[in-house]
Amino acid sequence: MRDSSHTSLKVFNAIGGLQEVALRNNHLDIVSLTMVLELRELLQGGIWTRLFEVLRKTEDDLNISSTLECENSSSPPTAGSPATVKNIATCLELTNFQTVLMVYTLVIGILFFTYVGDSANAQSRMKKLHEMLDGGALSAFGESGIVKVDFPDSPLSPFEVQVIHPRVLFSLGFLVSSVAKRDAVGRKPKRKMFAHEGVLTVEKELRKEASCMSCNFPLRN
Repeated sequence: MRDSSHTSLKVFNAIGGLQEVALRNNHLDIVSLTMVLELRELLQGGIWTRLFEVLRKTEDDLNISSTLECENSSSPPTAGSPATVKNIATCLELTNFQTVLMVYTLVIGILFFTYVGDSANAQSRMKKLHEMLDGGALSAFGESGIVKVDFPDSPLSPFEVQVIHPRVLFSLGFLVSSVAKRDAVGRKPKRKMFAHEGVLTVEKELRKEASCMSCNFPLRN
């Protein structure tokens, strides 16, 4: 059997090494990628204390924190204020890759705060995730989950990164929302609604795959 702790250490060292190279070459998108990769490994390993610290840094790096703070504030900035203009400009300037990293970070944040019982922080991130997906963020993942990263004046440009398939993300959005929702009872509990839609979406995708396979590989007597 493999030593999982040793394997995890090698993974974190590799992520740290990639981050150092990216910082040295001023490849900021790759720096953000390494932070999200670290979040994923921390979530998978259940290293919750460290995950909280990295999550905060990643949300700051991707300009997620400022949006969440405005949503939770008792006196949100008025239209035309510097904070509002900054947030709108940030949204407009997002590349596909940055959008993908934001979605990943929001999903991890929702799962983390749900796990530790912080409903307010889980809900604010879920609201932001739904706003992004309803606003067309799914298109940033491309047709097959391959996203390009541009490196100005570099022979490496564009650099292609395989991320989650958009069809998988669509189903995942429903299921994550179901886990994070508090109202498990009532006439129409949203947790049940999200879970039901998520399962239906998965079943539809499985039927598509089965249909596709039957077309390509017809059965013979």
